Amino acid sequence: MAGLLIKELIVRGDVRRCLICVPGSLAGQWQDELWLKFQTHFDILTRESVEASVSGNPFQDKDQVIIRLDQIARSEDLQAKLGRTDWDLVIVDEAHKMSASFWGGEMKVTKRYRLGELLRPHQPPPPAHDCHTPQRQRRRFSDVPAPDRPRPL
Repeated sequence: MAGLLIKELIVRGDVRRCLICVPGSLAGQWQDELWLKFQTHFDILTRESVEASVSGNPFQDKDQVIIRLDQIARSEDLQAKLGRTDWDLVIVDEAHKMSASFWGGEMKVTKRYRLGELLRPHQPPPPAHDCHTPQRQRRRFSDVPAPDRPRPL
């Protein structure tokens, strides 16, 4: 479904720069499916592409990029570079992994949550739930970073 949305927005000219944030094990699958089903090429951010970046910021070098959630969440340097770039569309697969938790009345913020906050200005509001979200986890979406106001497509 996300691939169809991406392709349509690119064809309309509404999206040129698109970032997809996925769990590391799904990066190759996303890249393959976007190419096979929609003939849309996305580069996966790797250590090599970071080191080979012409501009010094690998996020500025490419317009269509897939990033691995934990690779970025664990690197303050990559987060700083990501924060200096603009995206027309950001898609987060398995966004529930960015949720904070409550323990003893306090909200515990994770590195993944902070990455979600960094991406927040570029995201449409998360759904209340989707087909992959069990009923018992739907409340957790209130703990996922959400934008201050919705962005129209």
